[in-house]
Amino acid sequence: PVYSKERAENVYIIVSQKADELESFAATELHHYLNTLFDVIVSITDTVDGEADNLILLGHPTDHKLLGRALDEGKHVPLSDQGFLLRRHPAKKLPSMLIAGGSPRAVLWGVYELVEQYGVRYLLHEDVFPEDAGTFHLPEIDKVFEPIFRVRSWRTMGDFAMGTESWGMADYRPLLDQLAKLRFTLIRMGCAPWQ
Repeated sequence: PVYSKERAENVYIIVSQKADELESFAATELHHYLNTLFDVIVSITDTVDGEADNLILLGHPTDHKLLGRALDEGKHVPLSDQGFLLRRHPAKKLPSMLIAGGSPRAVLWGVYELVEQYGVRYLLHEDVFPEDAGTFHLPEIDKVFEPIFRVRSWRTMGDFAMGTESWGMADYRPLLDQLAKLRFTLIRMGCAPWQ
């Protein structure tokens, strides 16, 4: 959609007051990406006021009353602890995106999936942004994401000269961040007694 407003869109990311640390981090991540991709004003809040043009509701449906009500208006789908839902659905009579997760990490994965819908791609060492993401929009999507494989593992260490066994946390941290975006669930540390 093309907006004819002379001011930037106000996008409210609505999180529950009961949101845990990981759900709050998911909201912060979404705030970062939206500000990087679009000319919008993004706010993270737990309430909706008259300034909002678009809403993004994220969290667990039982802890987030507004998200739970919006899901009940549509078809509610049970989610596993790794499952999440992205649904374009109006809430409070505003264009809205619902990001519901069966757990806090699934909520975070839902945020990263929405960001991918805007054209961002995740590599092991960095994100790749589209040259032009266009004008802000909420994608037309109504999809439940459930994994085929519940264990998605990344092996660390090894006895190779170019391996990761000599890495410190400063080296691992960016990799761990990217693995979260790629929805890995496990870090495998395979080491021999001599290591």
